[in-house]
This record gives sequence, structure tokens and C-alpha cells, in this order.
Amino acid sequence: MPAEPEKQSKPFFKNPALYTSAALAVVVFVQSLLDNNNKTVVQTQYMGTPRMPTTVTGAENIFTSNFIQVFPNPSNKEFSVQLPENAKQQINLRLWDQIGKVVHESLIPEGASTKTVGTGDLPAGVYVLHVDIGNGSTVRKKIVVVHE
Repeated sequence: MPAEPEKQSKPFFKNPALYTSAALAVVVFVQSLLDNNNKTVVQTQYMGTPRMPTTVTGAENIFTSNFIQVFPNPSNKEFSVQLPENAKQQINLRLWDQIGKVVHESLIPEGASTKTVGTGDLPAGVYVLHVDIGNGSTVRKKIVVVHE
């Protein structure tokens, strides 16, 4: 029995005929990452022949990062973390100081959408809040603590 011929295919980025701005289109899917890994599509948009970006400046999930709010920032005695919807699972919060030490750990329980974190006992400075939204994804928010 003769062997089947090996299929030859070029990866997208190595096929110049496909890699022209006239051949490109973008479909954007906005999904809820807090929905027990169901990845429910909440909005889509077709964008025909988009402009090619000249620079990529980060790999943070900007949709999730922009929807999780922290206020007030800068904070004096406390700040609140606000999710865009009630958590479908427990959300872990960790606050890291400038030398990489975890100075606060708490959680937003399933069914809740906000958590208040006290900063009165922390030295003034810049901290990074890690919000573990599940699926191996973490949103990072910079928090400035000032004591007036």
C-alpha cells in the first residue's frame, strides 16, 4: 500500500499572498472570563481591513483589565475592588509591595462583586494588586497608598 503524500501547507505568516492589508480582517469577540470558563460571547464586531499596528506595547488582557475597577486610587485608608459582574467563582486578591512581598491576601466570594481592602497599616508607596480571575488569568492593577 503506497504511503499517503504529505500535505504541504504554509503557515499564515509565511504566505505573503495572505499577509497583505487588503486580505486581512479582524473579528473581535468580547467574552466574560468570570463565567466559570464558559467564555460567553457578550459582543462581537467585524472590522474589515484594519490598519496594521506599528508597535505592540503589552500583552495584558485590556478588556478584563479595564472592566475591573479599583477606587479611590491613590488611597488613604482603604480602596475597593469592583468586578464588572457578580463573581461566578471565588476571586483571589493579593497585594504586593515594591520588593515583591505579599502584604495582603483576601478574596471576593462567589456571588459578590466588590471587596474593600484596608491600607491604613501599610506604608505609603506603590503596590501591585493581583486579581486572579480564574482560567490561569491574572489582572494586575497599580495602587498608590498615601497617608494624608
